[in-house]
Amino acid sequence: MNQLLVAPLALSISLISSWAIAQGTSTYSLTTESSYGQLYNETSQLSRTRDIVTQGNAYFSPVSLGTHFEFHIGAAWSQDNLSTQTVLYNDNYVAPYLGVQWNLSALSSFISIEQRFVQELTNAFDQSDSRSDTRVNWIFYHWFDLSRIHERYFNEDYGALVYSSRYEQGLLQAWSKFGRRFRFSKEFATDAYTELAFFRDELGYYYNNYQELRTGFRLTATLQPLTLALMETYDLGSYQGREYLDKNPYGSTYGEWRTLLALYGTF
Repeated sequence: MNQLLVAPLALSISLISSWAIAQGTSTYSLTTESSYGQLYNETSQLSRTRDIVTQGNAYFSPVSLGTHFEFHIGAAWSQDNLSTQTVLYNDNYVAPYLGVQWNLSALSSFISIEQRFVQELTNAFDQSDSRSDTRVNWIFYHWFDLSRIHERYFNEDYGALVYSSRYEQGLLQAWSKFGRRFRFSKEFATDAYTELAFFRDELGYYYNNYQELRTGFRLTATLQPLTLALMETYDLGSYQGREYLDKNPYGSTYGEWRTLLALYGTF
């Protein structure tokens, strides 16, 4: 294995281990008792482009260092039905990876470092080091139960700040849902919600710089350990005008229907 590819991961493990030893081995010791796996896969289609995109991530955490640090072995993937060997509408790849995750106490968030080994599914992504991707991620997710304010209301928030060496830039995305849940049983529920979404990149690709107001519903069926969710929204969006590297073929504002089917769970 190319040592240059695993250098960031090896350095992270070394620093974390040294820090843990300094803190005391009773609190930060390697254990396999909390090993688990996680899966997320989604398939979506936008009425404006008609492109069907499937993307996801699955990993297994065989060992952890105390309650704060986890080591991951996983794979990420992305594919769409319009891209060809010469024209790319969405990134198409499969990427096994090794990772280290630091679980933070605040804001239900974590920081992770991943070394991905990318296998392109098309030849349209023209980049000399496209098979290697070092990623640094800060991820936040939280579900706020607002039943104290009003029965069945909720607020759901997500944020991600990602640096990718393959894309040579940082990416920021965040969304916040406010809605009401109608539960039919322990396994089945429906949410009606309004969502604000925000996307930015560092270099200035038009399709990474926009904001949207989404209104729709979500049907969920939970059969442990898996949950199946179907979402349908109407999105009103506007591009930020940061077209530094490519020209926007669409207008500055748009409206479109979004259909999304997600399967996820923890094992």
